[in-house]
Amino acid sequence: MCGTVEHVSDWWSDQSMANRWKGSVPRLPSTLRDPRGHAPAGLRAGARLLGLAAVVVLLPPSHGFAASGGDAEIASQIVVRHRAAASAAERAEIRRDAGTTLDRRLRLTGVEVVEADGTRSDALAELRADPDVLWAEPNYPVTIAATNDPFWPFQYGFENAGTSGVADADVDIEAAWTVSRGDGITVGVVDTGIDAAHPDFAGQTVTGLNFAGDGHTTAADGHGHGTHVAGTIAARTDNGVGVAGGAPLAKVQGLRALNDSGSGSTASVAAAFDYAGDQGLRVVNASLGAPAPTNVERQAILEHPNTLFVVAAGNSGINVDGGGSTAYPCAYTYSNVLCVGASTSSDTAASFSNHGSTSVDLFAPGEQIASTYPGNSYVYMSGTSMASPLTAAAAALVASANPSWSAAQVKAALVASVDHPAGVANRSVTGGRLNAARALGVDVGPDGQAPPQLTGVVATPGAGKVDLSWTASTANDLQDYRVWRQVGGSWSPVETVTAPAASITGLADEEEVTVRVTARDRSGEESAPSATVVSAAAAAAPPAPTTPPATTPSPSTPEPAAPAPAPAQPAEVPPATSPEPAPNPAPPVLAPSPAPTPLPDLPELGLPTSPPDVAPAPAPGPAAQLTGLRTTKVRGRVRGVRFHLSAAAAVDVVATRRAVGRRAALTRRRQLELPAGPQHLPIDRSPRGLALAPGSWRVVVTAPSSRRTVAFTVR
Repeated sequence: MCGTVEHVSDWWSDQSMANRWKGSVPRLPSTLRDPRGHAPAGLRAGARLLGLAAVVVLLPPSHGFAASGGDAEIASQIVVRHRAAASAAERAEIRRDAGTTLDRRLRLTGVEVVEADGTRSDALAELRADPDVLWAEPNYPVTIAATNDPFWPFQYGFENAGTSGVADADVDIEAAWTVSRGDGITVGVVDTGIDAAHPDFAGQTVTGLNFAGDGHTTAADGHGHGTHVAGTIAARTDNGVGVAGGAPLAKVQGLRALNDSGSGSTASVAAAFDYAGDQGLRVVNASLGAPAPTNVERQAILEHPNTLFVVAAGNSGINVDGGGSTAYPCAYTYSNVLCVGASTSSDTAASFSNHGSTSVDLFAPGEQIASTYPGNSYVYMSGTSMASPLTAAAAALVASANPSWSAAQVKAALVASVDHPAGVANRSVTGGRLNAARALGVDVGPDGQAPPQLTGVVATPGAGKVDLSWTASTANDLQDYRVWRQVGGSWSPVETVTAPAASITGLADEEEVTVRVTARDRSGEESAPSATVVSAAAAAAPPAPTTPPATTPSPSTPEPAAPAPAPAQPAEVPPATSPEPAPNPAPPVLAPSPAPTPLPDLPELGLPTSPPDVAPAPAPGPAAQLTGLRTTKVRGRVRGVRFHLSAAAAVDVVATRRAVGRRAALTRRRQLELPAGPQHLPIDRSPRGLALAPGSWRVVVTAPSSRRTVAFTVR
C-alpha cells in the first residue's frame, strides 16, 4: 500500500504553531487603514488558518499601477557584442546560425539587438558558443522601480529594505535579475494544482496534469497551496497586478499529486516526479513530505538525475538528521535533491522549521510570504512550503543562465553561495540562507561571515623548500589565502596567494617549518587558522665517503718505526694495503685514522680537529645505525647533543643557524671518526665541544645508513 503524503495538516503542519500566528498578521500600509487601525472595507485582512499558518487575504488595491507592455515587446530580444574584427557578412552569418534576425545596431562598439526566431534560450546558447561573440544576453525590461506589482513592498523574501524585520534578510532577487529572469525554464509544481486563470499567471503556465487519482481531469487547484507556491516561482512581473515571481520569465506547470484536502500518496508524487523528468523539466518544486522513505519515490528521483527536485524540510520544528528522520524527500542525500528550511524576516530560522546539519541544505525566507491564491486573490502563508518555491525560482534563474549545467551543478551553485546570518548557523549543511544573486556570480557585498576554517593542508618537502596545498575555500566572497609560519613562538604571515597552494623557499637542508593557513574574504574577515602542519626541506644526499689512497713503500722509502707503547700521541703510520696485519711475532698495533682535513670555518664551530685518542679505525662489518639523537639540558639550557652508534663509523655533522633579524645564517660541517657506543658532543669550547653562538640551531648527524636531526635554541 502506498504511503500517505500529509500536506497541510497533521504531520506536515503544527496546529499549535498555527495558533501562534493569530494576532501577528503583518501590518498593512497606513494609507490602507481606517482611523481605528483596521483595513478599509474590501481590503481588510482576515485570519484564516490553513494548517500551519494564518492566511491573510490581500485584495488588490483599486489604485494599482498601469501594466507595462514592454515585456511582450522585448521578450524575444537578445543584445549581442561581436568581436571588433568581425565583418558585416560574418555577423550576418552568426545571426543566421543562431536563428536570429537583426533588430537594430547600437552606437556601442560591436553591439546589436537581435530577435530570436524561435526560443530565446536556444538562440542565446548558440550565440554564446560562437567564438566571434564576446557576449550575448537577454534584452531585459527596465522600469523606474524594481517592479510595479502593488504587493511587491510586502515581498520581503525577495528584497528587504528593513521595513519588515532586518534589512537585507532577503535573497537579493533584483541583483539576480540583472543576469537571469528564468527564460526558457519550466518549473514543475508537484502540489495541489494551479489556478491558471489567475491574472498573475497570464502567459505563465503550461497545461498541467492530474496524478492525484481522485477523478479530476485537470490540474486545477481546489485547495490554494499549489497556487500560492506557483506564484512565488513565476507570477507575472511588472504587469501592475498583485505580486512578482522570483523567475518572472520562467513558466510553471501544475502536476497535481495532492487532492483538495492537501493529501496524496507517494505513488502519486513519484508519478508526477517521473513525468517531470521524462519531459526534461530541469527544476521541480515539491512543498510536501512523508514520514518515511519509499522505493518508488527514490526510483523516480534517481532515474532523472538531470532534474533538480527542490523540496521543503517540514514544519515540525525538529532535527531531521539520522536514520530516524521523518521528513522525505528532504532527507534523501542525492545530488539532485535540494532540501530547504524556512527563515524569517529577521534572518533567523523559523521556530516551526525542521533543520538538520546533514539533511537540510539551506534556509530561505518562508514566514509570512505574500503570493497568489485562487479566486484572483493574494494571501500570506508561512511554512517551509513557502521557502522551497523561492529557492526553486532561484534554481530556475541559475539553470536559465547555464543551459548546459546538470542538476548537481545548479544545486552546487545555490549551496555554495549562501549568506551566513547568525540566526541560521549550524541548522543546515551550509549553515546559511539562500542568495540568488551570488548563485549567479553577482557581487552583492560581504556575506556576513568569515570564511570557514581550511582543511586538507598538505606539506611536501622539496630541495630548499616546502610546498603546501589545501582544499579550496567554499567562501563565496573569497579574496585570498595567507600562509603563516611560526618563528620563535610567534606567528607571522609569509605568503599571500589566491590559489590553494604556496611554497616556502630559501630553506636549508632539513630546515623545519611550522605553518598554518587562513582564508580572507573581500570584507577583510579571516577564517580560523587551519590545523598546524610541521615539515622540513628535503635533505641533500650525504656525501660519498672518501678513502685516502693506499700507498706501498718503495725501496727508497724506509719503513716507519713502530710506535712506542702508550705514547702521549700515537705516531701516524701510512694505512695498510690489506686488512691483514703484517707478519710480526708481536701483536699488531692499530693506528688511528688520519684526521680529516678541516674546512676553513671549523675552528669557529669548535668541533674536534683530531679523532679521540681511543677511537679505532672502523673495522669492516655491518653499517652503523645512528639512534637516540637528543639534546642534554642543565637548568633548562641546552648543554650538548647525545646519540648512539651501533658500530664505529665516519659521522657527518652539520650545524645550521637560522637567520633571524640581524643574525645571519651560519652553516658548519665536519666529518668525525667515532667508535661504537654512546656519543656526546657538548656545547662549549672543549676539544670535543660545539661552540655555538646564540640563535636557533639545527644539527644533522649522518651515519652510513641513517640520519637524525635535532633542533634547539642557544640562549
